[in-house]
Amino acid sequence: MRSVIVNTFDISGGAARAANRLHCALKGNSVESTMVVMSKSSPDPSVHETGGYTVDDKFDQNYFIRKLIQRFYIDASRTNLSNTLFSFSYPGIDITSTSFIQSADIINLHWVGWFQTPATIHKLFNLGKPVVWTLHDMNPLTGGCHYSAGCDCYIRECQDCPQLSSDPHSLPNAILKDKLELFEGYPLTIVTPSHWLANCARKSSLFKSCRIEVIPNCIETDIFAATSKDEAKTALGIDPQNIVLMFGADTSNEKRKGFAELEAAIAMMRDSPPIEDMISHNRITILTLGPLTADISKLGLHNKAMGTVNDDALIARAYSAADIFVLPSLEDNLPNMMLESMACGTPVLAFDTGGIHDVVVDGMNGRLVPTGDVVAMAHGLIELVMDRSLRERLGAASTALVHGEYSPKIQAGRYIALFEDLLNTSARAPRTMNNTGSFGKEFDQVKMECGPVFDTIRHKVMFHAFLRAMPEIYQSVIEKRDSTKEEMIHKLVGEVDSLRNSFSWRLTAPLRKLQDLFRKA
Repeated sequence: MRSVIVNTFDISGGAARAANRLHCALKGNSVESTMVVMSKSSPDPSVHETGGYTVDDKFDQNYFIRKLIQRFYIDASRTNLSNTLFSFSYPGIDITSTSFIQSADIINLHWVGWFQTPATIHKLFNLGKPVVWTLHDMNPLTGGCHYSAGCDCYIRECQDCPQLSSDPHSLPNAILKDKLELFEGYPLTIVTPSHWLANCARKSSLFKSCRIEVIPNCIETDIFAATSKDEAKTALGIDPQNIVLMFGADTSNEKRKGFAELEAAIAMMRDSPPIEDMISHNRITILTLGPLTADISKLGLHNKAMGTVNDDALIARAYSAADIFVLPSLEDNLPNMMLESMACGTPVLAFDTGGIHDVVVDGMNGRLVPTGDVVAMAHGLIELVMDRSLRERLGAASTALVHGEYSPKIQAGRYIALFEDLLNTSARAPRTMNNTGSFGKEFDQVKMECGPVFDTIRHKVMFHAFLRAMPEIYQSVIEKRDSTKEEMIHKLVGEVDSLRNSFSWRLTAPLRKLQDLFRKA
């Protein structure tokens, strides 16, 4: 069996790590798996990079348009409801004519933001091969948001998006309608790592008629395994007598990650005299993992910040050194860090949200408290800090569960069974072979090929974003004092001309003024 896993990155980010783990698990179970990505960081020869945006030329037309709409139509209009990624779907890279896709028996999409679009996915469908889409967040079923922050508009249509303060052209609704029109009639299979995300998919206007399966992510149980906590603490330079609380996130300033709630819970925890006594004697350490942007010192605890770590053995040691892994996420799917921590014998204290309760069973292998209830989280912290036997019991149960249910072999077996079922039951069109070998130069180019609904508002959205961007664009030009200034101005004037020629109405005065300023700069 030949499978192709399509993901934007190969190992950068949680979704990429999960997709790469599946890729490795399939290869270890006699599947000829290939991974196709836009950007590659690993040396793995079975991972193939297409290339993407022409980042050396910031005024490449397609790169320019995507950045323009992302920054000045979407990012500049975000409300206080959420600051989680809200991405623009276009442009994308057509990968259908590559040998990897042409020779595959089955195509498995994963996190494909900024890489695959509704239009390019439609082309993949047209190959007549079974397509499985593994969801890592809500973006595939929405008009742009990656977590909906409680909004359920994706059930019907993404109109009046509560995450955007200014959306005069209903951009999210257009994107969702593109998906509905371009995906209609195709037997797409959806896989979600959690039951929560499966329920979201079943309710969605886009995937409600699809086959939906729940297959959890895996972790490397040969690497993430329980070891002596005292030895792990000593190896990291932490006093073995200290109680270690662990927290990790790629961006701690992301509201849904719950750093503010963690900070409040720790402050309340200090109302307990025994806890405050331990803190005053530096007997409680906060161990952090990831490129955190928040000031950890605000927590008032002795801290050990490890930053970004790419060595899995060192990461596993950090989990083993922790006594409690605190997971204050307000929205989440099936966090890798939760599984990794539990595999290393460290119990999780978490808000009961998303897919977390698929794994953490309160009182059996961890503690769950109502989402956003910082008082309950503070009480949970106090209980676990003060009760070593409880931590050890929950930790042992955590290890047994993850090693028994979330190993690569088990995940690979579930995917293989699904793939075989789809191959046996699907009526596929004859496969057209086009052995182009590895990706050629033509695949390094980003294509602004839009869906039918977005195409009707494309120039209005671009124009709206361009007007917002004018001050910054002009300032960047007039501050440029090197020999490339003339070339930059020429390209920018070209962009203005291109936009002007796209409009059927008279170019507005602000855009005319900007063009004049460019020419005079």
